[in-house]
Amino acid sequence: MEYWDICDATGKPTGCIWPKGEPFPLGMYHLAAEIWVVNKNGEILIQRRAAGCEILPGVWGLTTGRIAAGESTRQGAVRELWEELGIAAQPEELVPLLRARRTELIWDVYLLRRDTPLSALRLQEEEVAEARWVTPDIFRQMAATGELYRYPELEDVLGRVKELCR
Repeated sequence: MEYWDICDATGKPTGCIWPKGEPFPLGMYHLAAEIWVVNKNGEILIQRRAAGCEILPGVWGLTTGRIAAGESTRQGAVRELWEELGIAAQPEELVPLLRARRTELIWDVYLLRRDTPLSALRLQEEEVAEARWVTPDIFRQMAATGELYRYPELEDVLGRVKELCR
């Protein structure tokens, strides 16, 4: 059984843990991480979720995941990158972009600069059907058509990524 730390609205842990799959108490939150992997050409690594995924099956998106009890969001982001794509990273390589609250989740959004060829990725079959590099313009187009998950903070994050990847 997987457990999550329960946090207040600021992301501060309350000391309580909650089993995955159980509805969250009103006013309580759980941490998650979103990782924008960007290469030297300014392209963004996206992945198409496997058809069997419980959430957003078949939809393109970023590497994301909920944070296990006892993990920091950086540790959870590193774990998700390894599990889903086979990308080894260190927590200190992740550059914080922003923190966003969406429903019961508080997302820490990170940038990882990495020039990993697609052939070097090791996709987690249960979670990831395929991966590809896209330009920011293609990312926006895919989000606009619904082919890619529409991240609420899309333009803010793309602006920060552009600024940091000059």
